[in-house]
Amino acid sequence: MNDFEQQHDEYLQAWADALATGDGAKVEAYLAAGYHGWFAQTSDRHVPYDREDGVEGMRDSVKSLRGSSFRAAHRTVCRRGPDQAVVSYEKLIERNGAIVGCAFIVEAWLQDGDRWLLCRELTEHGATVEATSR
Repeated sequence: MNDFEQQHDEYLQAWADALATGDGAKVEAYLAAGYHGWFAQTSDRHVPYDREDGVEGMRDSVKSLRGSSFRAAHRTVCRRGPDQAVVSYEKLIERNGAIVGCAFIVEAWLQDGDRWLLCRELTEHGATVEATSR
């Protein structure tokens, strides 16, 4: 496992901790100052958001899903040189054995010194293979 994959594992653990506790501060620490993204509930329309909106949405999500568990399925990491990486995976959120949230995620990361920061993200909520195959 390389340094990026290890840090991405830590980021995923931060998400798991946030969902368990309702506190997303550990997730926020991974976001670059210029973090931004696009959110979609259907594959044909994406709504852009900036860092402030993204943090607010994440805080609302972890508070409303507090006590849930999280796992990333089908993760693929593509390095785009020594200081860039792109990751895609299914985010599956479970409560009491049932999937209560799922999304397909694509993240772009940049290395900043000895840390990796999430710069942009595409989230397609409800777009998942695994959840529908259970």
